[in-house]
Amino acid sequence: FDANPAVLSPGEPFWANYVKGVVKQYTQDLPEGHKFAFKAVFASNVPLGAGLSSSAAIEVAMATLLEEITRKPTEGPAKALRCQAAEHEYAAMPC
Repeated sequence: FDANPAVLSPGEPFWANYVKGVVKQYTQDLPEGHKFAFKAVFASNVPLGAGLSSSAAIEVAMATLLEEITRKPTEGPAKALRCQAAEHEYAAMPC
């Protein structure tokens, strides 16, 4: 998907909205006019939709990757709050 913050929006496949939402949350850490550009593959044995926080796992993994890319680690509960905002705004999941 295009990570340009001006066009980044929820869509299909639905599970990608969790990733897109986190990317959107971390675009504020980039210099103006920049966007994320990377390729990523996720591998997990957490079952999707099994009530085992699979969405939180992918969000925190993505947040950690973006923090490494930007070299700006998130302090305290800020990472959790960014991931929660991503879930609310992009996956429309109240958590």
